[in-house]
Amino acid sequence: MEQILQMLSQDATIGRIFLFGGGAKEKAVFGQWVEKYPHVVSLAGQFPLLDEVKLMAHLDVMIAMDSANMHLASLVNLPVVSVWGQTHPYAGFYGYGQDMDNAVQIDLECRPCSIYGNKACYRKDFACMQKITPEMIISRVKGIIK
Repeated sequence: MEQILQMLSQDATIGRIFLFGGGAKEKAVFGQWVEKYPHVVSLAGQFPLLDEVKLMAHLDVMIAMDSANMHLASLVNLPVVSVWGQTHPYAGFYGYGQDMDNAVQIDLECRPCSIYGNKACYRKDFACMQKITPEMIISRVKGIIK
């Protein structure tokens, strides 16, 4: 995700980038990214959830690796570029009204190997995530923004 953030923050056509999250680990990582990349703002722990959803209503697109943020974005009709590794959109966690063309995933015979994304990779290579490139995600983001 840092590579994606780096590439998007250097693109003159992209405005501010907001980071959503709340855990202590996320806050620490987000703090580092805010220092490194221009136009990046961390919202982790800054506002109540309702205020975050209100902000989402004014965004152009969201990138999500977690269905919770996708569902919140769906509440305000915000398009989401979602990243799917061990899980699969058809397992029942896809955001209401979201375009399936914006689900970034690699077709592998072993997917889905987990419904909740919490199992160890039996292949030991996490190909489902490793084969997703930053460019794949960025192209979907730019397709929505254009």
